[in-house]
Amino acid sequence: MKHLLIAAALAAAPGWALAQASGEVPKHKCEPKPEMPGRVMMQDESVRKRFQADVDKYKNCISAYVEERRAVIKENEKAANGAIDEYNVSRLRCAIVCGSANNQLAYDGLGEDLAGQGILYAPDFIVNAGGLINVATELDPEGYDPARVRGRVLGIEETMRAIYDEADASGVPPLAGAYSLARRRLAAAGMELH
Repeated sequence: MKHLLIAAALAAAPGWALAQASGEVPKHKCEPKPEMPGRVMMQDESVRKRFQADVDKYKNCISAYVEERRAVIKENEKAANGAIDEYNVSRLRCAIVCGSANNQLAYDGLGEDLAGQGILYAPDFIVNAGGLINVATELDPEGYDPARVRGRVLGIEETMRAIYDEADASGVPPLAGAYSLARRRLAAAGMELH
């Protein structure tokens, strides 16, 4: 919830970068889909029972498919969250950590570890804010406007620049700069980050 609130606060700034994920979801193998026999045919009890058995079989197959997809989604979320932890942060051999996973850092203090290694961190709740911006724009009193969404999404770059500038000026990691900016924006809106 904290990251969602921060992203919402920062989304109020002009411009952002849109992050999109693509992937193909496997189709279910629950075939054939039962077709209801005609009204006259359904008067025969054996036809009704056969049809009900086919419907039950199809329903169970679809339910199993849905549960399987939910399990895959949960595993993917679990794998993405906290991908950088105290055990692997020192092994990173990169200049930038900027990805589409939520909560890439197992805990916020790892932002300092990244900065100490000279690795630039782009807080995930900032770089992934495009979806939140899109949804927030759907709720605008004047209605949804794709051009307004694009303008706000393009402002993510400006927000990241402001975060990096603040982090440099304050001598803190970018994650701390992002929290500081979010606190100021929330305070300006009469809200508070806990």
